[in-house]
Amino acid sequence: MEQRIAEARDALLRHIRRENRAVDPERLVGLLTADGYSRREIQAALHLAMSRNQIRIDREMRFFRPGKTLQAA
Repeated sequence: MEQRIAEARDALLRHIRRENRAVDPERLVGLLTADGYSRREIQAALHLAMSRNQIRIDREMRFFRPGKTLQAA
């Protein structure tokens, strides 16, 4: 299970990196669901990435990588 969550986190970071801007949560969940991850795995991956400061949430509740200049969404 932990391996699957780590894979979901890697996929999450890959999608955020590919977008190169803040990503809407619904879009992110849709992308990860299409990759075959359950909502529970996605939630655990989000918590893991946030606890390690790999992603953050902006005022509009979108996810982004810290230290990255954001483009307008």
